[in-house]
Amino acid sequence: MWDVVVVGLGGVGSFALRSLARRKRDILLTKNSHKSLNILGLERFSIGHTHGSSHGKSRIYRHAYFEHEHYVPLLLYSSNEFRLLEQQHESKKRNIIMQCGTLVVDSVKKLGSKTNKEKIVGKDSIRHDASKEQHHHQHQGLVAACHRSANQHNIPVQYMTSLELRKRYPQFIFQDDDIGLLEPGGGFVRPELAVRAALDDAMEGGAKVKENVCVTSIEEVVEGTDDNRDSCDNDGGHVILHVEDGDDIMAKKVIVSGGAWMGKLIPEWSSHLHVTRQIQAWIDVGNDASYESYEMPTWIRSSWSDSSSDNDEVAIYGIPADPLSNEPSWIKVAIHGRNDIVDDVDEAIPRPLVTNGEMKELQLAAQDFLRPDADTTRTRKKQHSWLSSSPYPFY
Repeated sequence: MWDVVVVGLGGVGSFALRSLARRKRDILLTKNSHKSLNILGLERFSIGHTHGSSHGKSRIYRHAYFEHEHYVPLLLYSSNEFRLLEQQHESKKRNIIMQCGTLVVDSVKKLGSKTNKEKIVGKDSIRHDASKEQHHHQHQGLVAACHRSANQHNIPVQYMTSLELRKRYPQFIFQDDDIGLLEPGGGFVRPELAVRAALDDAMEGGAKVKENVCVTSIEEVVEGTDDNRDSCDNDGGHVILHVEDGDDIMAKKVIVSGGAWMGKLIPEWSSHLHVTRQIQAWIDVGNDASYESYEMPTWIRSSWSDSSSDNDEVAIYGIPADPLSNEPSWIKVAIHGRNDIVDDVDEAIPRPLVTNGEMKELQLAAQDFLRPDADTTRTRKKQHSWLSSSPYPFY
């Protein structure tokens, strides 16, 4: 029987397994080898697959989080772990994290009567009841919500007017009523590298990893008294992982990081979760150095003027050209917040291709915000990811 099994080895599961392996090393260093953890990580597909949300060569990281300020300590911890992991793998030249800043852009006109800086990012706008749902924060405007998180956790940010935005970032098209908030400490992570490095570190620490293992259900077996049910060090119970085309796996504890498959692995959560299809693509910007990460930040724009969506939480975001990429002249753009529900994640494997209509949606959004010399008609490596989310901010 395993002490702990991690189900799902994407961006979350890989680092959970790494943390467990480090705990195992700490136990060994104290010479309590009889207490060493027996750890297993299970991946439904192959490591680094493209069926979830931990692929795409680059992912934005940020700390001034508009979703809610309660997430910020987790974000600060995560980015620090990325840097520590990068230092550990310096000899392997794994450049996991790129700090180039994150720019959030919103429209004062969209926010109605909130037309001055004090109302947008002043004290009155950053004090809210933490019990209110996540969408309430976003409806106050992305810049105000980001500033609220930054203010509460002392994250350096810079407010920018439309004039300042145009002067500093000529790569974008800004409207007269645009405002921005720049977090210099933001940037992007290279997810495939991060996952692989975390798993290598976990395996070096004694964890075992198995790929192409499909867990179909998780059964909890409760034994003993109420006093010992929560301990891995006694007979307080265990879990059985039922596996497709294989023997069941037993463990004292299980960490489930199944992404889009969470509702299937934990059915009682399924009514609180929904999986949506989000699209992304790469746009050719030629040899223009202003689109590289040394000159251009990662960015999020709350909406665009030609958006036909009736969902005001839809946003377009992007990542600058990565100088370490095999294709350094391509920037990444994506749409977040689309309500394209995936009813059955298993039936959608292999994934349907990005449609012409979806690409048109993305191109219209991109050409509304990117300078014309970024040829939005030249796209390739069209991908999409599955986002499993809950309407409850801290579920």
